[in-house]
Amino acid sequence: MIRYFLHLAYRGTSFRGWQRQPQVKSVQAKLEECLAQVLRQPVSLIGCGRTDAEVHASDYYAHFDLEGSLPEAFLYKMNLTLPGSITIFKVFTVAGDWHARYAATRRTYDYHVHTEKDPFREHLSTYLFEDCSTLNREAMQQAAASLLNYTDFLAFCKVPEKHDSTICQLSTARFFFDEQPNSFRFQIAANRFLRGMVRLIVAQLLDVGRGRVSVAEFERLVAAKERSAYFVSAPPQGLYLSKVEYPFLADIIPL
Repeated sequence: MIRYFLHLAYRGTSFRGWQRQPQVKSVQAKLEECLAQVLRQPVSLIGCGRTDAEVHASDYYAHFDLEGSLPEAFLYKMNLTLPGSITIFKVFTVAGDWHARYAATRRTYDYHVHTEKDPFREHLSTYLFEDCSTLNREAMQQAAASLLNYTDFLAFCKVPEKHDSTICQLSTARFFFDEQPNSFRFQIAANRFLRGMVRLIVAQLLDVGRGRVSVAEFERLVAAKERSAYFVSAPPQGLYLSKVEYPFLADIIPL
């Protein structure tokens, strides 16, 4: 049995997330369907993590096991079979105990926001119905940076009862305001994330920028490990899983 790693990306707009679910369209199900066509046998795919409905992944990994080698021109055939919203970049052979989800050491998410209506960004970024210049950028950056002082993110977990632990080791949490006009992005990286965590954090940080929540109140919320009185998530279309890191892949040459 050979274990294969796929390096891929997808636009999540038309999917109900990565995870295979009954009666809904998912990225995992579509990939497994196309793999079965190309490999002429059913394949079970394990992804590096879940993404919610309409959330994108510009950097994603999944693995599957197969008896024997891949067919000739595997990547070409897969990308020909897959819809335009999913692309496979590379395929690797790895050790049989290397796992797409559990072997990842760090994940990075980027949340994109635009403040001028743009039909070409409608499903790929979140439109904020206000002038970016009215937001308190300094306060937003300060609140974002304060996240690095904490490890327990129960306050930003959609379903804490479904996690054995709400501890996450953050390494990055910051805004990029000046990369493009009328837009900005928030970037956060950690060894793991909780369900709904990034979108809940973004929603609160935007309220800091609007002046609805002070930096001190934001920090108290995190420290108290309590959810906000109004439990709001930022919209899904601005969120991207943008980097997944594995210590072993740097030395492996793709097929």
